[in-house]
Amino acid sequence: MTKFLTVLLLTSILFASCLHTDKQKTSSAGDTTAVAIKKNNADTLKPAGYFKFEGDSVIIPHFEIALNLSPKAAEKITKARETIIVSVFFNGTPKDSSASKLEEDGSFYVSHAEKEIAYGQVARFDSIKFPRKIYDQLADKDIDMTVNVYSGRKSTRDNLLNCELLADKISNTANKRFIIKGRLIYGDD
Repeated sequence: MTKFLTVLLLTSILFASCLHTDKQKTSSAGDTTAVAIKKNNADTLKPAGYFKFEGDSVIIPHFEIALNLSPKAAEKITKARETIIVSVFFNGTPKDSSASKLEEDGSFYVSHAEKEIAYGQVARFDSIKFPRKIYDQLADKDIDMTVNVYSGRKSTRDNLLNCELLADKISNTANKRFIIKGRLIYGDD
């Protein structure tokens, strides 16, 4: 009986020691909660509060872009059966700019998405993903979002629209709808 209790006591001490070592490793990384969540359900991990992780990808929260065109622009776009392109770029600041590939303008590319819509439709952006590897390189996890709007060039090879530019941090755009105003480049006095 004494041997059995001794073995049981030693096993308990070793088991507790292993658990204590594991806790020290996670707490020294400062990510105890994330490690626990990662083990249970990796799809719902939200370290920055607005991103979700799915495998090796980071999912940007959804947002919507609606358009409010001037009467002349709306008439020209609808009569010509012209489409509208809503183009979204995401960029950020890398932890180490010397080791990161930067764009010509000095920005650090994160992701890009486009929607082609008819006037009156809303461009809904959801499930935009980018690699976790890029996320890990970011100094500031609150990435920048820039939205450009232009005509789809179906009726002419030139862009017909002059639309407002939307630029903000993803924390300010997540789960929201924005209305961008636009007019014709020429003939909308």
